[in-house]
Amino acid sequence: MIKQALVVLGTVAMFVALPVSSLAQAQATGAPLRVDHYVRTRSTVPAMNGQIANLYVRERVRPEVALRGNLTDRVVVMIHGAGTPAEVAYDVPYADYSWMAYLADAGFDVFSMDVTG
Repeated sequence: MIKQALVVLGTVAMFVALPVSSLAQAQATGAPLRVDHYVRTRSTVPAMNGQIANLYVRERVRPEVALRGNLTDRVVVMIHGAGTPAEVAYDVPYADYSWMAYLADAGFDVFSMDVTG
């Protein structure tokens, strides 16, 4: 069984399939889900204009929030500055240093993404 959701970031839509085993594991540990996405898009960066690029997007969300469906007022998108990947800047896997996990625990569906250019 798979839980499915449609998530929209700007003009890019992602189809997300969450295996029930991941949901069960997150529910058992109490930790937010960590889902990594690669979103295909056509680049507008001058060096690769018109070419297909994959944007890396990480999602952190509590299982009960992922299953809720209507998240229009509880979504956060974090975009890094130059030089540091979003995963490193916002989802540090040490103690309680993850902004993404903190916001997910507060009931938000949280995304961080790396951009090109």
